[in-house]
Amino acid sequence: MVHHGHILVILLIFTDSAQAVQTSDPVGANAPDVSSVYTQRFARLSYLVIELGTKVIRTFFLKDVVRPGITNGEHITDKDAVLRFFGKHEVIRELEKLKKTKVIFASQWNLLYPASGHTDVETFDITLLVLLIRKLHPDKANLKWSALKENATLPSSPQTTQGFIDHIQRLKNVRNYIQHSATFGIQDMEKFCTNWEIACASVLVLGADPKEVKKIQEFNFSKQEIDTIVCEIRSSAEDNKRHFDSRFDRLELLIFSFVRDVRFAIFFVVLIALAINYQWWI
Repeated sequence: MVHHGHILVILLIFTDSAQAVQTSDPVGANAPDVSSVYTQRFARLSYLVIELGTKVIRTFFLKDVVRPGITNGEHITDKDAVLRFFGKHEVIRELEKLKKTKVIFASQWNLLYPASGHTDVETFDITLLVLLIRKLHPDKANLKWSALKENATLPSSPQTTQGFIDHIQRLKNVRNYIQHSATFGIQDMEKFCTNWEIACASVLVLGADPKEVKKIQEFNFSKQEIDTIVCEIRSSAEDNKRHFDSRFDRLELLIFSFVRDVRFAIFFVVLIALAINYQWWI
């Protein structure tokens, strides 16, 4: 059985998201069947990625992105290192660019720079952590984030930063698989098994405790625990939808501006042609 402390953590993390998200299809209206073995398996995968996956990626972010950018960073706590890192002018400038171009959206910015002034990396989800690693890693110019084939073989003990990045990318892909599932359950057993194997392998490579992974494999979630997981998934989906809508609106505005400018250019060209034809300047 998973330690009660871990279940409490996930419940606390998900509570705010669950309360904040308003959907037209509340959990109770279309609740997963807790007694179904398929629901339990899907819940295990979701918990594995959302809880352990986020934890190991967070550890990588602190070790490979935050601390190398802090002078004598090894002698201070993670909390202080994070505050110093996000207070650096070059980091603020880079993140402000991402905010301006809608790569980072409002809810993420509020986590990075909350009103309290105390950035808490524990509140960052996989999506935000991966974004920060991609944009702020000191060796980002040499790292590739190309899509990996599901059947691609990755080293179980990476010797380079790129090897760890590949596993992080895979966990992000599994997170997307969970988030984009039509229902909370298994529609394609083969695809589910592939994602389960990928998630287990990658969290272990990135430093998860093998005993913790084994506990999750055998754990049966209660209705309340599954409801909180569903709410977290929906919360992320809603954020992504708002982010997409915002970027789409911006694209639509750019297209409209372009069309307007093209119309003006065409009118101007026609006007010049008429002037030349009728020699209006004479």
